[in-house]
Amino acid sequence: MDPDAIRVRPLLAVTSLIAVLGIGAGGGAWWAASRGASTGSPRSTAVIAGPTARGAGALAVSTAVTFVFRAPGASRVSLVGDFNGWDPEATPLKRATLGDTWIAQVPLERGLHAYAFVIDGSDWAADPSAPLAPEASFGRRNSLVVVGEGDPL
Repeated sequence: MDPDAIRVRPLLAVTSLIAVLGIGAGGGAWWAASRGASTGSPRSTAVIAGPTARGAGALAVSTAVTFVFRAPGASRVSLVGDFNGWDPEATPLKRATLGDTWIAQVPLERGLHAYAFVIDGSDWAADPSAPLAPEASFGRRNSLVVVGEGDPL
């Protein structure tokens, strides 16, 4: 047993995670809409839109999640996660009109997804506005996003 571990009841942890994601998404949407002032440090957010069916008669439902990441001085930024095999080439972000802001919209299925951003092909960064995964993977912490509302995951 790790003496530094923090123990939290699962229901409290999920409720807290959803609350933090809601606050982060709202703040990120506000920031993206107002095109906040540059502070020189990376910032990001994941904004979750409504569900859409994937193809005629499809049972799986995906939800469009918009990822926004601010990386001053970056020449390219990509999104990696459990939804794209952690492949830095699979989901490149597009530079927004505000030069240091990068955006990608990704259809994700309902559930909990771990992700990170890759800056210039080598620097991995967690999302500063999202909760971190409880365990480090390959020596780095990843961010979490919950997709879906209502019924338990």
